[in-house]
Amino acid sequence: MLHLMKYRGKITLNEKTTVFWSFIFAFILTTLMYMAFGGMSTTPDTMETALVMENQGETAKALKSVLTMLENSEEKLIAVKEMTREEAEKKLEDDEISGIFIAGEQPELQVGENGLEQSILQVIMEQFQSRMNFISDVSREKPENQAAAMVSIMKNANAVYVEEGALGGEKPDPFIQYFFAVIAMTCLFGCYLGMDVATQLQGNVGAVGARRMVSSTSKIKMFFCDVGIAFVADFVVTILLMCYMRYVLKLEIGDDWPRMLLIAFVGCLMGVAIGVWVGSMTKISEGVKVGILTLTGLFSSFLSGLMISDIKGVLEQSCPIINRLNPASLITDALYSITMFPDHARFIRDIATLVAMALALFGTAFYKMRRVRYDSI
Repeated sequence: MLHLMKYRGKITLNEKTTVFWSFIFAFILTTLMYMAFGGMSTTPDTMETALVMENQGETAKALKSVLTMLENSEEKLIAVKEMTREEAEKKLEDDEISGIFIAGEQPELQVGENGLEQSILQVIMEQFQSRMNFISDVSREKPENQAAAMVSIMKNANAVYVEEGALGGEKPDPFIQYFFAVIAMTCLFGCYLGMDVATQLQGNVGAVGARRMVSSTSKIKMFFCDVGIAFVADFVVTILLMCYMRYVLKLEIGDDWPRMLLIAFVGCLMGVAIGVWVGSMTKISEGVKVGILTLTGLFSSFLSGLMISDIKGVLEQSCPIINRLNPASLITDALYSITMFPDHARFIRDIATLVAMALALFGTAFYKMRRVRYDSI
């Protein structure tokens, strides 16, 4: 048994294309993604802004009060300095400030180049204008409540933003979904290893399969040995990728390693099972099988949020069954659930679904292969 595992391992490492897609590609993609937006989720520094008081009307005073409250809040999101329009525009042109709040009859905001800070300032202004419109509506329809509405607005001025949180107490990283999807893709790319296993257990596909079919070793022993090596290889690479993300890139993918290892275990099992199932198809060529696996892996990862992070939410509203059956979505959902939700029901559902699908694929593939008989090889 050990010598079978030894030679299976050598064969796996000699497949250069398989090694690249199953072992190396995920690390390259993770590094490039981290370089692209790995640090974009960090909280911005205090933004220097200017306030131009064009009059002393109620709206202008209200804007000044809101900005002062934001400046004095715990987050220290902005720093406001009152100056003339000419001074403010000069500083904005020299990139010394992020934006200019103009307090007049109609509040305005001037910003320079588009960016994260400018977007935040625009949100502040939009929220302020929305609340002032609310006060205007109250004063028009129920003038006796105007003073109470104004007091309420001022009390909650520093609540312009809703801070993202999670039921589990963790603060979500808006970009972590992409890295979860890479982990899922790595698990599923074990399908190439699984396809090699199935292909090399068929005597009518290639010379390796022909030699193995005439050997005295039982087919079931070779099957489980080959599947075991393929699974271990994919599992080890997935764990190394998780460690690379967590301890080298410092990504907040979670610290619940027992459940993370279980997710990786089941995910890799699913990936190898897909490969074995596709590889057991005797009517199609190896090139077509590779194409099917590539399309399946990439499309499954796409639906899990690898390219568009919000696509799972869209599918959840329009066609939730896809999220319940898509392997990559189940893996990312399980990873997300252990970092964001204290309830284990969602995690258990994802794991149970993956195990059931993997066992069904393995059982079907093995049943198909063990029935094959050859007149001659």
